[in-house]
Amino acid sequence: MSSLFKAILSAANFIWFSLRPVVIIILVFIIIASSLFAYDQYRTYQERQLGATLIHNIKVKSACHKTVNAGSKFNLKFTIANQNNQKVDLEGIGIDVNLLGAKGKKFTKLLSTKPISSRIDSGQGQFEGYQFQPSLELGADEKTDILFAMQAASKSQAEASSHTIVAYKGKVVFYFTPEMSIEASCQIQVRYS
Repeated sequence: MSSLFKAILSAANFIWFSLRPVVIIILVFIIIASSLFAYDQYRTYQERQLGATLIHNIKVKSACHKTVNAGSKFNLKFTIANQNNQKVDLEGIGIDVNLLGAKGKKFTKLLSTKPISSRIDSGQGQFEGYQFQPSLELGADEKTDILFAMQAASKSQAEASSHTIVAYKGKVVFYFTPEMSIEASCQIQVRYS
């Protein structure tokens, strides 16, 4: 029995010494991956903290309360003022689906933005996302205007009744770097004849 035990011990010892370099390499990779993950989480935390500090000094002035006729084109203007002593980047916007259309109905349509943005897939969430390419840089104590060219849907697209005025309420969200966002409320009233 002791010779069998010595043989098993010898085989286990041989396997351990053969696999030891592989195990050490795997452990080094695990330690490096854990360190990178922890560093990424720490940087994200720092960016959120900075965003929470900066967001108090970014102001959005909205001219987003309009009354328009069905099928007509109109503009919405937002003025964003960075009152910080540090630059921020406006990465994109999100427009509430309650303003654009929901459940197969179309209320309004975004024709374009100034500065130019492109639609991004934001899933089936509450907001349709648009991204600026490149991002819009707002320097310290600087302000800029964002314009939306829009068009109200026809009565049949909105599935609205004749001789009514329907108010569509929602929000427009502005996404910045460092990680922060600001919402502006919006109401568009459409006259259907």
